Amino acid sequence: MRRFLIATLLMTGCNSDSGSAVIDSDETEDTQTTPPGDDDDDDDDDVVDTDDTDTDTTPPCAQEVTDPGNAASPSDWTAPTGNISPERAYPVGVVNGAGNAPTYIGTVLPNNEDNAYWVFKTGPSDFGIPLRVQNAARDFESMHLHDGEDLCFGAEIPPTEEDIGAWYIESRFPVEADHVYVLEVRVPGGGFF
Repeated sequence: MRRFLIATLLMTGCNSDSGSAVIDSDETEDTQTTPPGDDDDDDDDDVVDTDDTDTDTTPPCAQEVTDPGNAASPSDWTAPTGNISPERAYPVGVVNGAGNAPTYIGTVLPNNEDNAYWVFKTGPSDFGIPLRVQNAARDFESMHLHDGEDLCFGAEIPPTEEDIGAWYIESRFPVEADHVYVLEVRVPGGGFF
């Protein structure tokens, strides 16, 4: 078994010329010592790319959401049938403060579809957005607000206030300025609300 020990002396003040190597071998063989950095090997196996300008560190988007648009948000968020996933969230534009929150949120969910989605942006200031869904014929299970930054369906944002009645859910969520959010309403079994 061969044992090689290669040491390069790089310290200033040593009495050895730089680039020299010490070879210790148990076997005598025709060996050639190459100074560091002068290998004749043409393959680039040991090349390390330190240029990270093309490296994207943003994690991939698991679920994309619809762009909410730049128009002022209407007070009526009635969505056509089909807003059953974050990718198909109904775009309702820009909400510029709590006073511009919707007064009605509704849609028709197909049978056996339980969730409906809306996507919106906020205006230039932080505020608490009051959201309410109601219908005497429906049994609402939950209403959630999700982060939609970079048009990705993100983490749930807990409400600061919540009131769940027999036929309605009313919540207030803290929202940041110039941000995208996705509203999710869960109604088991689908239907109109």
